[in-house]
Amino acid sequence: MDEGYRTVVGRLAGKSPNRVVFLSRLKEALDPVPDVIHVLTDENFWLTTQVDRMARRLRPRPRLVFHTWQNVPMSDACYPQPWHWLYRLDTRLEREVFSFAAGAAARNHEAVGVLRGRGFAGPIAHIPWGSDVGRFAFVPAREKLPDPPVIGYVGRLVREKGIEDLRRAVEELRFPVVLRIVGDGPLAGEAAGWRLSRGRVEWIRNIPKKSIPEAYRGMDLLVLPSRTTPTWKEQFGRVLVEAMASGVPVLGSSSGAIPEVLGDAGAVFPEGDVRALARTVADLLADPSRRARMSARGRERAEKSYAWPVWAAQTAAFLGECLGRDHAHRD
Repeated sequence: MDEGYRTVVGRLAGKSPNRVVFLSRLKEALDPVPDVIHVLTDENFWLTTQVDRMARRLRPRPRLVFHTWQNVPMSDACYPQPWHWLYRLDTRLEREVFSFAAGAAARNHEAVGVLRGRGFAGPIAHIPWGSDVGRFAFVPAREKLPDPPVIGYVGRLVREKGIEDLRRAVEELRFPVVLRIVGDGPLAGEAAGWRLSRGRVEWIRNIPKKSIPEAYRGMDLLVLPSRTTPTWKEQFGRVLVEAMASGVPVLGSSSGAIPEVLGDAGAVFPEGDVRALARTVADLLADPSRRARMSARGRERAEKSYAWPVWAAQTAAFLGECLGRDHAHRD
């Protein structure tokens, strides 16, 4: 145990990370009674509800602060599960948590509006998720590109991540490139057969976590071409921060939180617009000074906005605010 920290490992059951319940040790984790509980878990409030109900029984009652990534307003007609009774159950648990919580941390700007639309009236802080920025060594973007240059993608191989748009965009380029795909998922079988008329596709399917920083260093651009669906849009894009920390110029689609994560440190193209993506890639590869500016800004933004110490300071300040609030519905 580190000074000031105690870790209690319990057993869970259910479908992680959405509908999970504690089987053991929750009570032990809340003894002695904390002043504030920050629940960093499920979108559907199953674990949060358990913590909420336990907290209601404790004396003195601790403040409860939950978090959310959800930037798509859910409804009975817009729900990712085929069983609508699950939506009604999730909504009931959500309202229970809303009635007790002292505050909420939203991981993107749109999530703030979703929370308000769902009826949460308490304080909300927009606190983006953190990243281990120091794990990624900064290497400035190369002025002289290799022949062919390497365009990278890191992430799950699923349709909503827009990986097929990236392949089509690369095919529109008038010069050869290497499309380097790092990841795995349902589209793996399809991606394994991809070929380029100019250049080639390299696929790194299973990569150890310790090798991820090296993978970024081998890329001249990283692209996150996510596409919004009726029930999902990009909620953060951790790979954007990791690539920026590594000095890799980054392009992202306009889906969800991508533009706010990139700020002025990356390039944004309209999601699903393959030609716009191809033009942006071509323009960046032809402009070494712009790549250099993006590389430097990216590292600066990663350190100032997304490093874990930044996240911790923002979270501690918000928990302190919630702890000091006097809510009429509490004892």
